[in-house]
Amino acid sequence: MARRNSLQSLRWWASCSERAPYRASLPASVSWDFDRPDHRQVTAFRVSPGGRLLCAFELAEVRDWFVDGFADLGAQVEPDRAERASARRARPPAPAAREGDLESLFQAVRAADAARRAAEAPIRQAFNEPAEALLAAGDIAGAEAIRASMPDLVERMLLTQKIREACDQTGALPVPAPPAPLDAARATALLDEQRASRAFREAEAAMEAAVWPVARDLAESGDRDGLRDLIGRVPPCVCRAFLVDWERHEAFPDAAPLSNDESPNP
Repeated sequence: MARRNSLQSLRWWASCSERAPYRASLPASVSWDFDRPDHRQVTAFRVSPGGRLLCAFELAEVRDWFVDGFADLGAQVEPDRAERASARRARPPAPAAREGDLESLFQAVRAADAARRAAEAPIRQAFNEPAEALLAAGDIAGAEAIRASMPDLVERMLLTQKIREACDQTGALPVPAPPAPLDAARATALLDEQRASRAFREAEAAMEAAVWPVARDLAESGDRDGLRDLIGRVPPCVCRAFLVDWERHEAFPDAAPLSNDESPNP
């Protein structure tokens, strides 16, 4: 269904476009998936000729996080204070998958995982710590608003548990709240985490594409010890968990299972 401007949306755009000068645009067909930036952090929308959605943001940092999260669907930055979206620009070609021996791919996954883990601390500092301070002051609604502004991360689950504990202690009922507006620090932390998580997924995908053919060749040749050695060298990740399961149940179903030391970390 084509989107169009309502009178109400045009009035809202006129009322807030000056205080939200930073612009981005999206294709009309975009969907608001749960694993994408929350569209409620957009100050205002406007449908442009051709159907693209022009978005207004109060902070450039929020705009950058939003565009990065939808870039693969055609999101793009627009000039500040733009009143219509430009045509979709061609994206540069995606970088080629990493090539190299398995050890270099393993190291790329380890480095990406370290960067991803390092990006978690700023998330906790920007979201969890202020929310926990609000809980300590009895402001459950304020903490819930911060939680609602977080994407689906481990830190959000931890904060959810803290809110439940506070409700249990006080007898209060958790009330859903709209997300708190992002400030620059929170948007920057989200952008860094988003990029680090994407880099980890890409590194793992490149490693997975290279390691599975080697694993299958070892299984077909009956080299059980070689396969287990290979699995032991794979960094802890989803790919390694699948390899362990495959080795146990398909490649060598009658073999003794890997020891705890050889199994992937949780």
